[in-house]
Amino acid sequence: MKNLVLILTTLISLTLLGGCDGGDTTDPRPPVSEYPKTESTTIKSNFVYDNYTYPVQIYLPKSYETNNNLPVIYVLDGKLNLDLVIRAIPNSTDAIVVAFGDLAYKEQWSRRWEDLMPKDINCHSINGKHQDFYDFITKELIPYIDNNYNNDNTSRTLLGHSSAGLFNLVSMFAEDTQNVTFNNFIAGDPELACDPTYFDEMLNDNDFPVVAEKFKFYLALSGDGDTAAVRQFSDDIIAKEYPWLTYKYEEFLTESHLGVRDELFRSALSFVFE
Repeated sequence: MKNLVLILTTLISLTLLGGCDGGDTTDPRPPVSEYPKTESTTIKSNFVYDNYTYPVQIYLPKSYETNNNLPVIYVLDGKLNLDLVIRAIPNSTDAIVVAFGDLAYKEQWSRRWEDLMPKDINCHSINGKHQDFYDFITKELIPYIDNNYNNDNTSRTLLGHSSAGLFNLVSMFAEDTQNVTFNNFIAGDPELACDPTYFDEMLNDNDFPVVAEKFKFYLALSGDGDTAAVRQFSDDIIAKEYPWLTYKYEEFLTESHLGVRDELFRSALSFVFE
C-alpha cells in the first residue's frame, strides 16, 4: 500500500512539474486579422461656406496589415457608393477607399450642387462653390488620410457619378500640373447638357502642353444620360490629343443613370489599375 501511495505521489508531482517547466502552451489557432475593416470619422471643413461636417468612411483591405503602399480611391457621394466601389476593385488590386459625403443619400440636392458645381456655370440655378469643396478635399481630407493611414500618395483616384462626375471633369483641369494631387479621374454619367458652352470653353482654355505628371481619365455614359453633350465632350477630348492624358470612353446604353454604377465602376477601376 505504501508503494502504491509513493507511486501515485510521484506521478502527481511529475505531472505538476510538467505543467510548469515551460512546456509548449502555444495556441495552435492563428491570430484573427482585424482586416478588412471600415473606419468612420467626420471632418468639419474650414473651407466650405457653411463649415459643413462631412462624414468619411475609410475602407482598409486585408493587405493593409502588411502593405503600407496601397493606392487610394476617393469616392464622392460616399454614403451611396462605398460598397459598390469596394466590390468593383479588380481582384488583382488592393486599394484603400475613402468615401465621403452623404448629401445625395439625404437627398439634399441643392446643398450638394453648391459643392459640386463650378462658379458661373448655368446649372441648377445655384451659386456653385466647386473651389471651396475642392479645397476641403485637397487641403483637409487628403492630409487627414495621409497623416493617419500609410498609403501610396502618388496613386490617388477621384471617382464621381452624375453631378460628382461633372465635379471631376472640372477638378482635372484645376490640377496644379507641377504638384499633382490626383492621378486618375473617373466621371460616371456626368450631367453636361445644362451648360455645354462652359465645357467647350474649359477645354479651349486648358491645353496643358507640358505637365510633370500624366493623368488617366475615364468617362462613361448611361442610357438616360446627357447623350449628345457627353459624346461631344468625348469627341473634343480625343481631338485635343493631350500628350499628358490616357483616356477611355464607354457607353452603357442599356443601363439607367443609377443602375449603371456597378458596371461602370468595375470597368473604370480596371482601366485605372490595368
